[in-house]
Amino acid sequence: MSPRAAVPGRAESAWEGVARLVAVRPWLSSEAHAWIGLAPGDLTLVGAGDELRPETVVAERLRDPRVTIVAARDTESLEPGRPLGDGHRSGRRGRAGHPDETGTILHRMPDGRARAVTGHLRESVLAHVAGRVVAAGPGGLEIALDGQSLPLAAVAGEAVHGILRLATHDPGEELRPAALHVADAGCILVAGARVDVETLTRARAMGLRGVVSGGIAGHDLRDFVASEARQRAVLHPLPGFAAAVVEGFGRRTLAGPPFELLAAAAEVEAEVAILPDPPLLVFPPGLALPTVAAGSLRVAAGPGAGATGRLSGAPAVVRCSEGTHLLAAPFAAEGRRWTVPLADLERFR
Repeated sequence: MSPRAAVPGRAESAWEGVARLVAVRPWLSSEAHAWIGLAPGDLTLVGAGDELRPETVVAERLRDPRVTIVAARDTESLEPGRPLGDGHRSGRRGRAGHPDETGTILHRMPDGRARAVTGHLRESVLAHVAGRVVAAGPGGLEIALDGQSLPLAAVAGEAVHGILRLATHDPGEELRPAALHVADAGCILVAGARVDVETLTRARAMGLRGVVSGGIAGHDLRDFVASEARQRAVLHPLPGFAAAVVEGFGRRTLAGPPFELLAAAAEVEAEVAILPDPPLLVFPPGLALPTVAAGSLRVAAGPGAGATGRLSGAPAVVRCSEGTHLLAAPFAAEGRRWTVPLADLERFR
């Protein structure tokens, strides 16, 4: 039998098929939706179809709510969802509540009274993004976002918006507390590969709106979430603050397309937003952002993390330095070639 002639491009096609085994990383989306959650007693100030801007007040949140039992002269005023008025009085004390007290009827009880959620203070809830209200209800608001949004690994804190600035020009560096400056108050900083809880708390105290980093340690994230809860509980809390994690937990470099994207937005001082539900970094409408070719591969972890390139050979099971055996393939990027486990790669779509 005569040997089969080699077909040009067959090997490359096979490697492209192997690339499909690589985990897909969601990239920029122009059709993302966000959710603003509301609790009992919160008031919605917008409706479906309303256009939003970052400074639009969409709701009022009731601080330190508590449930009480109220009665009224007529049953119509006890319908669920109606705000408390002068005609309501506390069923337990038999007299009207505090004159500054506000609240909402939750539900009626069989004895003719009703349970209501009440409080003394309300806080304004901003949209923080440009978009349109898709649905509005007692549980929250669904917003269709204008502009493009980048999915994040995690967000701790509140929704915020501000001008994006680079705190470091090396995506592998770690932002230290001493590198923060009061001139960045009101801005969102790109912090590099890792940020700790000390840096986050100092940034919040200096008036920054948020910090974007490649990674964060799990214990630092837990400590910051607890610190945020304590900060929200005081009578006069600081403005909102958010910690956004792009890559994952631990020290994770931003090198490659993620840092190029953030650097391009920071160069024009774009006003971006960090949203917690779902975790998103939202860019303003009409902003020109660098694109990534579909199917591009990036080393997410291990040697050469952050490099973007392509497979340059057939995959094989190799023995790693830790003694494990993994499916790996030759990878070419930035003028060099080395073997990378497929589990350490990610593919853009």
